[in-house]
Amino acid sequence: MITKDASFQTDKQIVPTVFITNPTLLGISPDEITFLAESIHHLVQKKAEEYHLKINNEIQIDCDWTAGTREDYFKFLKELKSLRKRDYVYLAPSPGKR
Repeated sequence: MITKDASFQTDKQIVPTVFITNPTLLGISPDEITFLAESIHHLVQKKAEEYHLKINNEIQIDCDWTAGTREDYFKFLKELKSLRKRDYVYLAPSPGKR
């Protein structure tokens, strides 16, 4: 759930960060990967507009993927990147495993 305290104000650029649990990717189908990417893409756009945030030209995705979910995780990143390309946004996976 994404919320913003009414007193929160900033003129700084924000990098939206999304954490995806490993179980989310277990046994995920190609259609579900597309749905997940589209849902995250639209949610980030919606919240940036709703809260009047200046989002940077990137989005950070964090996931503790494993060998069993690695392939689907990177398929998801490619899908999300293709959606975000039309908005000229850089997709930054979280630091760590690559």
